Amino acid sequence: MTRTDRPLRQLEQYLQPQTGERARLSFDGQTTRLRREGQTATQTPPPFDEAAEREKLRAQMEQNASAPEFRMWREMLIGRLGSREAARQEFLRLGLPQKLWDELDTFDRRMGRTPSDAPNVVPESYSSALVTAEEVQNSPLWNPPAELRRRFASIWAAEINIVPPGAEVGLWERSLELAREGFLRISPRRADGSLWLTPGLEPHRAELRGLERPVVRPYPTAGQPTPWDSKFGGVPYRPVGSAWPLDVHGAPLPFLAQIDLAQANAGGHLPDLPRRGLLQFFVSHAGERVLYWPDPVQDEAALTREVPELEDYQEEMFSPPEQAMGFVPDSELPSSLDDRLGFARSADETDQQGEDNANLRPNGHRLRGYPMVINTFHPAAENVQLLFQFDGDDYGGQLFGDSGGMGGWVGFFIRPDDLGNLDFSRVWAELDAF
Repeated sequence: MTRTDRPLRQLEQYLQPQTGERARLSFDGQTTRLRREGQTATQTPPPFDEAAEREKLRAQMEQNASAPEFRMWREMLIGRLGSREAARQEFLRLGLPQKLWDELDTFDRRMGRTPSDAPNVVPESYSSALVTAEEVQNSPLWNPPAELRRRFASIWAAEINIVPPGAEVGLWERSLELAREGFLRISPRRADGSLWLTPGLEPHRAELRGLERPVVRPYPTAGQPTPWDSKFGGVPYRPVGSAWPLDVHGAPLPFLAQIDLAQANAGGHLPDLPRRGLLQFFVSHAGERVLYWPDPVQDEAALTREVPELEDYQEEMFSPPEQAMGFVPDSELPSSLDDRLGFARSADETDQQGEDNANLRPNGHRLRGYPMVINTFHPAAENVQLLFQFDGDDYGGQLFGDSGGMGGWVGFFIRPDDLGNLDFSRVWAELDAF
């Protein structure tokens, strides 16, 4: 099979909501291809020169070799060989001086460690083990001669495990460039409009079709939102006299986002949500609240812009900068961690199909759809469904700029019966990697 005939391992599709431009990013395990505006750019990683990479690392260590590096390497040697004496013999066999070993022992004693201590104990501070100027002059530990540096660097570089950079790096670099241009990643599709599936999942298309679920993808956009518009962070819509939501300790909850359903669901793309009304999301480590205003008043005189004072860490973690919000309708499949995808795996297969499915699912904010899972396993779908998910990674800096975002995600979950009754009082949040 030629390079151009390789089946795609990953296909990503992007939409620039402001301009309508679309882009397609594909990866066949070796070559990344970006197609936009009728042009295709390819990127294939150059052959990996392990010897050159090892020599580069050796030269860096020769320049930087110092007491911490000697000590760390010796501790790994002790751990690998299982005893200090065996490590000492290997130390000497490799051509390193006994004086260096002895000075490392002295270093450990000054750090408050004894030779019998576990080798993976990390010292609290190196300052207590520093030596005087007189000791430094003839010390191989604190003033290693050039020959010792070269010898140690050669030993270290020969042992280190060098892994070639993945061919996927090109895919990641191009996707980051698109995100910085304001492109929104959406579910990949075939020419007939159906979801594109990887080769590992294609045999299960019929089963997967029944799991496809509509989703609306919120994204930051330009413009100054009114108090009743959809937006991330800032000052929420709040009629005069209404209470600010509190956490379990009675402290005010940070305001995360609000969604005007007349904007997000005007066409009824999400059939189980109303086509009007305002949803608001408040959250911290100590609680969550979702408020629903079915008929928001569009009169600033009837609203208050007072915001309670928050703890610094809460404001930093759960209060994004105010920014207007736009929406793109889409559909998607569950996470690869969802038990309902068990039919796509077998006991004697690797989890490649799970990885395949992860590649199909864009990260990012979402209204309804399926949750993006990092560490937390969400409850069974028949008991609870995703209402809204905030992605704190801010891939491309569209919301947080150069700060890189908050990391992790916050998912708000609701029971189907409560959603049917528009009862948001029992919504709860899960915080993953926050």
